[in-house]
Amino acid sequence: MANATRRHESRLCRPLGKGWIMSQTKIPTVGDVLKAVETFAPKALAEEWDNPGLQLGDPNAKVAKIWTALDPIPEVIAKAIASRCDLLLTHHPLFFRPVKSLDLSQPLMRGATAALKADMAIVAAHTN
Repeated sequence: MANATRRHESRLCRPLGKGWIMSQTKIPTVGDVLKAVETFAPKALAEEWDNPGLQLGDPNAKVAKIWTALDPIPEVIAKAIASRCDLLLTHHPLFFRPVKSLDLSQPLMRGATAALKADMAIVAAHTN
């Protein structure tokens, strides 16, 4: 289990420096981060079956700290929340298929619910 978790391990939550996106002086939003990701990973390049972009959260929410990870697994989500991050940027999407139920006994839904309760957005850049 430790090796599996380590494989999914993520970067520590980092505060964003002033002017990190095109020398702007305002606090960036989730939408600003999405635009920045779009500059190097255009959503138009994603495979048709893929689901990159905003997985959950408010595009207008302010972002001061971002956590990066390969996968949005519950342990990573919990660490990002504990570090008071505003956004989790992952390679793999949280949702590959449409959500049919919000069954909180499932790890995916527990992680998504925890992120929502903490007002932490999740963004993915997968095949784009």
